[in-house]
Amino acid sequence: MGGSETVFEKLRFGVRAGAGKSAEGFTIRDATFRELEKGVLAEAANHFTVTRCTLDVGGHVSNLPPFLVSQEGVQINYSTGFTVMGNRLRGLAASQDETVGVKVVDTGAGTDANTIYGNNFDILYVGNAAVGDNVGAPEGGGIVYECNKNLGSNVFDFWVQEGEGITEDQRSVGGEAAGNTFSLNIINATGHFTNQGNGLIEYYYDEEEPTEEPTQYTEDNINLNTAETNDCNNGEAGGEIPDEGIDLVKNRFFEAKAQYQLYKTDYDELIDDGDTPGLLAEVAQAGAGQAGSLINDLLDISPYVFQHVLKAVVDKPTVFDNGMQADLLEANPEAVRKAGFLLYLEENSSLEEEEVLQVQQASLLNTDRDAMEEDLSAAYAAKHRAADLVLAYYLLDSVAYNRDSALLWLSHKGSLHSLYLKADIQLQTGQDEAAENTLSSIPEAFLLTEKQQQEYDNKQALFKLLSDQADIFKMDSLAVAELSNIAQSGGLAGQQARNLLDYAYEGEWEPDHSLPTAREERTAVGSTTRHRPQSSIRAFPNPAKATVTFEFTILAGEEASVRLVNAMGRAVAEIPLSPRVGIEEWDISGLAEGVYWYQLWIDEKPGPVGKLAIQH
Repeated sequence: MGGSETVFEKLRFGVRAGAGKSAEGFTIRDATFRELEKGVLAEAANHFTVTRCTLDVGGHVSNLPPFLVSQEGVQINYSTGFTVMGNRLRGLAASQDETVGVKVVDTGAGTDANTIYGNNFDILYVGNAAVGDNVGAPEGGGIVYECNKNLGSNVFDFWVQEGEGITEDQRSVGGEAAGNTFSLNIINATGHFTNQGNGLIEYYYDEEEPTEEPTQYTEDNINLNTAETNDCNNGEAGGEIPDEGIDLVKNRFFEAKAQYQLYKTDYDELIDDGDTPGLLAEVAQAGAGQAGSLINDLLDISPYVFQHVLKAVVDKPTVFDNGMQADLLEANPEAVRKAGFLLYLEENSSLEEEEVLQVQQASLLNTDRDAMEEDLSAAYAAKHRAADLVLAYYLLDSVAYNRDSALLWLSHKGSLHSLYLKADIQLQTGQDEAAENTLSSIPEAFLLTEKQQQEYDNKQALFKLLSDQADIFKMDSLAVAELSNIAQSGGLAGQQARNLLDYAYEGEWEPDHSLPTAREERTAVGSTTRHRPQSSIRAFPNPAKATVTFEFTILAGEEASVRLVNAMGRAVAEIPLSPRVGIEEWDISGLAEGVYWYQLWIDEKPGPVGKLAIQH
């Protein structure tokens, strides 16, 4: 869709796209977006393209409560293989404290390689925002920002939210500088690049181009490096590769894949001395008497101990004392600083705050493993980007569209997310047995983290539920309830379940509204920060008739309430909540029918939001 005369104006969302069990994408070119809350909202929508669009962010007039206002050009949730390139995103000065150019949330299951490339940003509160897990796997992946131009008047050019973070190496696939420019009149101390994530960022810039060097950034977890000039002429848009060019892209993929496999073979021989399952078994079986000798063995192969093995050691504090843990962690800095592991240590380990701080400081160092992982990551990203261009060719081009070719190239790509999408296509086309086989192959192909295992279990539950349904519009109440339970989870399966409920049962789920704290100094995030588990609230039944039940999660000692606001933005009720209960039923027979917003407030601070329909 698109064209110079296509305008999306004065709507909540200009384009909202999402999938429940498919991998088809969409294309938006040369369109104009203005006075919208979210210009493009992509939720579990993959291999789509947004190019050459003008997105004027801000000025959206809404009757929704003020806490909901987060005006954004493009928001991408649980998606991969996308092209967001060559767009102009400009904020309205009067709305600046509420505006974001492009926000990514948990892209590519955290392991795919994706790039935001060649866009212009100006007069925004945040040019580019990253929320959740966009950091990649040890071998590569995650989100990279390349050749974006911040034109001078943003409050924050780049902002990474507290959590897992983004790709460590911010540079081109070929090793050149990232090629981004930074605003000249930033007044915030970290306005060029704020990294509140738990991972280190190695940012590469061209020292011959003054506007490409960030000078106001989070110095404790961003390292600056110089690199060769990035000419910024390598942007390729998904769905725009001509027939005669696609074979060249395929050749590029196979070259990158061959290079990646060479690097991976050498890497795997060093990691855990080539025997990760064996080391995991030794750690699992070790008692206090074997702990010292096993730690010495692990130190002998450091810095090449795999993160899964480090986690297994940390998870046995009665066997491996804090001193043993700290010694091993400090000897493996690359493994510690990647994929959100520092966050795991803060929340789950027995280490004292000072010990965590020492481990964090040690994680900033580089060993020979770093150079090896840089080469591996570059080849990984190159093969992903080439595969995504081929997939877009088969999924976006109406002439070239070919589902069988898409399935083949999802197999070639071979990432965790691509296998989920392959199973989705097979399920959509009635190949239930093939879809089940694809899903069943995942635990054999990947050593899943705890988070990935939870996502896999949710995906299996969603697959079983959908494979038993001939028509999603005719699901019985038990099936809808099960779908609703999956929708409460994070990850791809949760987002797909929410999409299905929105589509078939008029469910309402809020997109991400995260922003850096406006007009206030933010608390610095360091290794001594203890992260509060995410609060949550949901209402059921929804729609509700005479009563509604709120199910919520808060910590003991917190003062909490749920506030109900009508469609005109007026507060109509506030209900105190007790952390000891976790559930509260409320009589709504006295409220008029209509749509209401409910929000959890904790210690007088706003929390999660939901929409409630009342139908007497």
